[in-house]
Amino acid sequence: MQTPPSFLTAPKRIDGEEIFRPAKVSRQGELIAWGSAFAIGIGLGIYYIKTQEIQIITSGMLFFFLSAGALISFGAWVDKRTIIRVNSQRLIYRSPFKELNLNWDQILQVRATQARRLWRIIVASRDAHFRLRVGTSASEEENLTDFLALPDGERLVQIISGMAGLTHVLMEDDEWVSSSETSYESGDN
Repeated sequence: MQTPPSFLTAPKRIDGEEIFRPAKVSRQGELIAWGSAFAIGIGLGIYYIKTQEIQIITSGMLFFFLSAGALISFGAWVDKRTIIRVNSQRLIYRSPFKELNLNWDQILQVRATQARRLWRIIVASRDAHFRLRVGTSASEEENLTDFLALPDGERLVQIISGMAGLTHVLMEDDEWVSSSETSYESGDN
């Protein structure tokens, strides 16, 4: 990892407004988890009615599939309600748990850490931050939306870098940090 990712070194500016949302993922895993929990629950209920005994292993499997279904459903619910809006004045990030309304001059840095075929991005101001996952366009054969990446996330990071004036890219530990030269020189990052 000798050179920074291209989305940090090619800032872009916009005049209008753009909206970014997390990828719509397949609901197949969610359906499998809930369907399995339902089938195991029915089987466990029938077994209990006939024998008046509780199967520990089957109960554990039921708990596992109920938990998996709930976590997958929760993640889909959060992603569906998350939106990132950028325009010429500011960046607005909204999720069910956080809302940030940042002018471009409030954004101090963008941090990028590679995690397998994705990049974990942190956009930080002095008092707040938000995280997102960005897929790389290095391989056209792979469908990176299967990994819960933000579609067109590279473009979003380029816009954030360009509009916030973050053009100074350095490697710190195992992550790339993009900041303005003035914030880097004054030690604000």
